[in-house]
Amino acid sequence: MDYSKLHQGALCATRQGNGWIVSVDWKRHKIKLQDQKDRHEFEADFSALLDEPQVHNPEDGYY
Repeated sequence: MDYSKLHQGALCATRQGNGWIVSVDWKRHKIKLQDQKDRHEFEADFSALLDEPQVHNPEDGYY
């Protein structure tokens, strides 16, 4: 995955869930996301990303 594509507002799928990127911590290699369904925030490691940023999963809605 090309991590340089990570940016605020991108929709990402992770092992913890799907959501929009709120912030990227380049030093710790973590992203903070806002859940797509209930809007809670959570953190995920770069290694937890499942797809390229902005790739939509069939179960997710489009924005």
